[in-house]
Amino acid sequence: MMTLDDKKSLINRYLQAYNALRVREMIDCLDVEIIFENYQADQLTHQIKGIDGFEKQATEALAYFSERNQRILHWEEKTDCLEVKIAFRATAAQDLPNGIKKGQEIQFEGQSTFYFTDQKISKIIDRS
Repeated sequence: MMTLDDKKSLINRYLQAYNALRVREMIDCLDVEIIFENYQADQLTHQIKGIDGFEKQATEALAYFSERNQRILHWEEKTDCLEVKIAFRATAAQDLPNGIKKGQEIQFEGQSTFYFTDQKISKIIDRS
């Protein structure tokens, strides 16, 4: 059973790897059956099941931003998960399909919910 400190430490490792653009280190924090879901305005916009799909998407996403940073603003422990309020900031490395232009800075706050299995992150739900 993971303690709250164990969960926070694992999330911090994952986010440090994310911020440093190190996909392999991100993957090391994840369960092989990882589920990733992204919601915008309560609508599911992206879903990935399995570590191979996650690694493929994470590697492709490296081209989107010249730098990116997720910073934890607040933790909230729930019965079966840990909810984290996150500040996101990035600079687009290319023109993106949503109209964001190369060099444009993006900033917003969102929430990520992390679930855990066998000392790994087993599900991530991002909401913005």
